[in-house]
Amino acid sequence: MKKIYICAALGLFFASCSTEEGTQESTRELRTVNVVNQANWMDMIDTIDSACTTSVYKTTEEMITYVENVAMANADFQKMNLKNYVTPTASEVESILNDTEAVVLQGLNYNAATNYYLTQMLVVRGPWATDPMKDSNVSNRDRLLLDFLSRTWGPDDDWEWNKKKPIAFVKGYETSIAKAVVLSVLSEQASKVEKVN
Repeated sequence: MKKIYICAALGLFFASCSTEEGTQESTRELRTVNVVNQANWMDMIDTIDSACTTSVYKTTEEMITYVENVAMANADFQKMNLKNYVTPTASEVESILNDTEAVVLQGLNYNAATNYYLTQMLVVRGPWATDPMKDSNVSNRDRLLLDFLSRTWGPDDDWEWNKKKPIAFVKGYETSIAKAVVLSVLSEQASKVEKVN
């Protein structure tokens, strides 16, 4: 009889240690590890840009290396998923800086719906006919991009002040958020590259 009571007590003990609520909470916590919130992307861009203290770069390649090293030293940047991160090339940076937003967008591989919203925002600079958050042709990942762009560089913002940051972010986002951050900083730092006469 004692064995039955002991087995029952141990069974209750183990059952109480694995409640549905406890399992859900630990899963929720696990999902938030190593995630950089969308709201922090602009803060990260500004922080990395401010940490770039070099006053002049001799080449675009030197600027890319320097900015990338500063980014990799940033704790928040390190929390991002860097698996798909690819170092920007000098030709990518030059294209962003020298080509119009329309030309850069033509070279990207966003679907037609996302491309419409990006064109309206970055080229036409006009309102959207429909809400991209309700458009089933826009992926969840692209909705994050469009939401970030509209909140950060929306129609009421001073586009001339931000120069090439929005299109740089869009170009980088195609590959990864980390590349979007680095390209945005590079678009700001580009004015420090020495011009060869």
